[in-house]
Amino acid sequence: MADLNLEDLVDVDAERAVLGSALRSPTAATTAAGMLTAADFYRPTHEAVWVAITTLRDAGDPVDTITVTDYMRATGTLPVEGPAFVFDCYEAGRPEAVHAHARIVADLSTRRRVVLAATRAVQVARGMEGPAGDIATTAAEQMTAAVRTTVAAPTIVDQVQATLDELEGEEAAQWQWPWLDLRDLLLPPRPGQLVLFGARPSVGKSVTLLDIARDVALHQGRPVVLFSMEMSSTEVLQRLIAAEARIPLSRMQTRDLDEAAWAKIADVTARLMAAPLTIVDSADAAVGDMRRAVREHRPVVLLVDYIQLARTDPSIRDRRQALEDMSRKLKVLAKDERVTVVAAAQLRRPPQGREIDPPSLSDLRETGALEQDSDTVVMIHREDMEDPESPRAGEVDMLVRKQRNGPRGRVVLAAQLHYARFVDMARG
Repeated sequence: MADLNLEDLVDVDAERAVLGSALRSPTAATTAAGMLTAADFYRPTHEAVWVAITTLRDAGDPVDTITVTDYMRATGTLPVEGPAFVFDCYEAGRPEAVHAHARIVADLSTRRRVVLAATRAVQVARGMEGPAGDIATTAAEQMTAAVRTTVAAPTIVDQVQATLDELEGEEAAQWQWPWLDLRDLLLPPRPGQLVLFGARPSVGKSVTLLDIARDVALHQGRPVVLFSMEMSSTEVLQRLIAAEARIPLSRMQTRDLDEAAWAKIADVTARLMAAPLTIVDSADAAVGDMRRAVREHRPVVLLVDYIQLARTDPSIRDRRQALEDMSRKLKVLAKDERVTVVAAAQLRRPPQGREIDPPSLSDLRETGALEQDSDTVVMIHREDMEDPESPRAGEVDMLVRKQRNGPRGRVVLAAQLHYARFVDMARG
């Protein structure tokens, strides 16, 4: 890699052809502007011409060899060849082929960035201290950032068309929440969203995420990736089987299983083995591990149980800052990979002696960035956790505290914890 010259990853003719096409045709300029940024041009003189073209175009001014030359002269960016350089670019233009030429320029720009990112990754590997997994994650993030920075901003035409396609298509309903009552309040989950379910210890964070995993994979037939950092895959599967087969979890844990129970288990395990469900039970998974799993399995939803147990960036010593960094990375992962990320979060315990109120956004443990980065925040609350004699024993509140473009409110579900699941209350 050290012997690779970046000049080998440049097509000067393609760059000049793009510039010439943009000088000749407003339509060609629009096409190229949707695919390229100034940084995609390797030659500084080509970059300067592109800046002149796009600046004039965005201002609504005419774009031709004369106006571009005048702009470059006024900004001190006209090359030593003078107007002849701009005219030579014009002569190289072929508007009918601008898409193909712009694609060549964009591809080579990406390759140069990847080479530079790989060089930085080598430097990280040689100089960074810490576990090999952290070094690999940092290097992977360097490569991801290199590719992401090459994506040109879409035009308003592209954005409007994408919006219409989404309204007409099925992307907005790739999967649904498993509880009908919650569907009435929560907007359908969308790719690119970060959804947070918060709860105090032992209230039902894992139950909530396992309900989603079970319903989406088994009943909706859509791929799911579950990162479980608190329970092993065996513990996760026991709970999934108990919930689906309606066998008390305690009987599975004590092996108190009769012939009828084994028949139910056989049916559920057969369906689980055929389901598009991936369980990763790493106790110290990082966001880089999650990104790799998403790219390998392409799920509609990534489940993280739970966020405070994930491995943070070891170079960030402050716990609050480390969690803020992780929160932001999860949101970026959701947007980059077009997947819904649903994460559980541990809420802080109330002060000793304080009455136990339903949790609020201020109870998010250690950082407010979780609230800021999340599109939706749902708090899980059970009154019978503090008062077993409560008249609402066996009920669980799903409190929607934040929802972009949607209402807030409360949905009451039934807590069938002997089956390790939450279900809709009986209707009618």
